[in-house]
Amino acid sequence: MSSLFKSILIPVDFSANTEASVNQAIELASTNGSTIHLLHVVKPKAIWRVIDHDNQSMSKLNESYYDEKIVSRLQEWKFAIEQSISNCKVNTYVSEGTIYAKIRDAAKEIKPELIIIGKNGNHKWLSSFNSVCPNGLAKTTGYPVLTVMKKTVDTKIKIIVVPVGSFIPSRKIELVIELAKKHRAAIHLVTIPNKIDFEETKGNSFLETYRILKNVLTSPIEHHILKGNNLPEAILEYAQCIRADLILVNPGSETRISNFTGKHINDALTTYSKLKILSIEPYHDHELSIG
Repeated sequence: MSSLFKSILIPVDFSANTEASVNQAIELASTNGSTIHLLHVVKPKAIWRVIDHDNQSMSKLNESYYDEKIVSRLQEWKFAIEQSISNCKVNTYVSEGTIYAKIRDAAKEIKPELIIIGKNGNHKWLSSFNSVCPNGLAKTTGYPVLTVMKKTVDTKIKIIVVPVGSFIPSRKIELVIELAKKHRAAIHLVTIPNKIDFEETKGNSFLETYRILKNVLTSPIEHHILKGNNLPEAILEYAQCIRADLILVNPGSETRISNFTGKHINDALTTYSKLKILSIEPYHDHELSIG
């Protein structure tokens, strides 16, 4: 990809999550020069230190302050990545505080084009027990957040599912075009019609999105109208049915399966799932509305 993913942020915990995230970053990083940022977050030993360290900026990070084993393992990953990707620079950081806050703050300072989160198996009901919500992170920072499961082996992206709502998702379209060109991936556009004004809103944006992609890409493009009342569940079921590799979603209405439990489609993925979720906040002011 010549123009995207030249800067990738990866929170690392030295588990299988890290390996899955790094492997995916190697697959997606630009070959024309890229920078991968590895961030390891250390939990504060005292509760009173949480607020203090959460307020630190990235510029104050000092790896020499932390355990030599942590710094050594970061350097090992740095060397491995730089050996795997030509023309790639790897920066490493160690920070103390709460995981979500430090990832959020690092993203605001680094301004990555992609954040990759490796996830373990999830609590089935209350997703608030999970330390990082990728969809919340995408919404808060404005940067795309890719969720990969820790046992993911296949990093290739051959089938992409793209939900389309009541507006033309220009930011999704930009990413889909780059991904499809790099991986020669097939595109599946999906939507669930509203009972009211489908032809004037979702119908038009759905067909216009198809037209835009068809004019630019040579990859296969399909479009399907799904049934159901729960859009995220329908998207996930369809993606699993066609054995898709990636779903592009806007965080919120396209990801939240249950308002009661706070469960998102990321939480429904199994440990060995090859399906990846790319959460991307719309441009808002720049998205083209229909109707």
